[in-house]
Amino acid sequence: MRGQGKRAAVCGIIGALLLLLTGCEGDLLPKARDITTVELMQVIALDKGEGGNLIVTAASGTHSGGQSGEPKPPVVLKGESSTVFGACMSIQSEGNGYASFGHVEQCVLSAKATEQSMSSLLDFLERDPEMRMEAHLYVTEQDPAAELLTEVDEKEQSAAERLEAIGRELTIESFGWPVTVRDFMIDMEENSCGLLPVLKLVEEEKKKTIRCESMGWIQNGDYQGTLPPEQARAAAILEGKLDTGGIELHLSDGSVAGLKLTQANCTLDPVWSGGRLTGISIHVDAKADLAELQGPADLYSGAVQKELSQGMERQLKGDVQELLALSQKEEADFLHMERKLRVKSPAKSGEMEAHWEEWFPELNMSVEVHSVIERSYDLNRQEAAA
Repeated sequence: MRGQGKRAAVCGIIGALLLLLTGCEGDLLPKARDITTVELMQVIALDKGEGGNLIVTAASGTHSGGQSGEPKPPVVLKGESSTVFGACMSIQSEGNGYASFGHVEQCVLSAKATEQSMSSLLDFLERDPEMRMEAHLYVTEQDPAAELLTEVDEKEQSAAERLEAIGRELTIESFGWPVTVRDFMIDMEENSCGLLPVLKLVEEEKKKTIRCESMGWIQNGDYQGTLPPEQARAAAILEGKLDTGGIELHLSDGSVAGLKLTQANCTLDPVWSGGRLTGISIHVDAKADLAELQGPADLYSGAVQKELSQGMERQLKGDVQELLALSQKEEADFLHMERKLRVKSPAKSGEMEAHWEEWFPELNMSVEVHSVIERSYDLNRQEAAA
């Protein structure tokens, strides 16, 4: 009897799954469509429209040229409505087929429209079954944001291809890191603050392309400004997102050293006094390779090696301090230090949650940086030979 019951349960589960596969029960899956009539959108940009409306501009990637061999330019469609959903629906009347948003991997918000578009976009992305929560989210001061999709030189790279490349390059160039819709929604839900990569349209060799050189901070759904590149690098260090980066140091003898960051680990420790959080102790361990040296400096000299290490520590410490000072001044915990400290001190989690907004602006931020600079391969080989 027991075996028959198990078989019946298994058969019931299989039957339910078959119903889903055959489409006999509701509209749980997107409607099947002829692939030849579907246009796959890969990137969308949101701008402020008239009368409180939102404008959604959607673009596909570059199309294969087929037998002709000549690639076809991306399809760019535009819709306007009071909601992101309505704008996307109106886009359906613009093309010759059905515009699918299930392949959107990049979303760009206009800085002028973030307060209005942020909540609408995030709500739409969360509810729509086609949209991807792993799509990357960006903000831009370019007005309108749609120009990032329409003005870029398509012969070099489409906007979708360029944004995909930027997502890979961010951590390499130390300007920031990719932020997914899912991660940003978690940040917003926690304290209405977060960081996003900032895009801009630039002209290089008489051709327009998209660049990202820093992070911008959002508070209460509104774009507040762009961090200087050095502070964006400091944010990457504090968030554990740094892969590599570059620092130039000017030495006392006039030499200039180029250092390539290879590692940066950060630890945060709460400082308590009388049941109150009074400060945060921040310790950064950084490693770098000596990438280049111009000038008379003798790398075999202990004094020069010490000057290099101290210079790197001073630079990184100053960048971190300036970033933290901005965060406290604006009372915007966009680095989510509360979350990190609550994980580190679960017994004090309730107290921090109850008093964080009161305590955060007055916390004493103690920053210490320890650096190790490894010299070039050629120099190490010469030392070994000697």
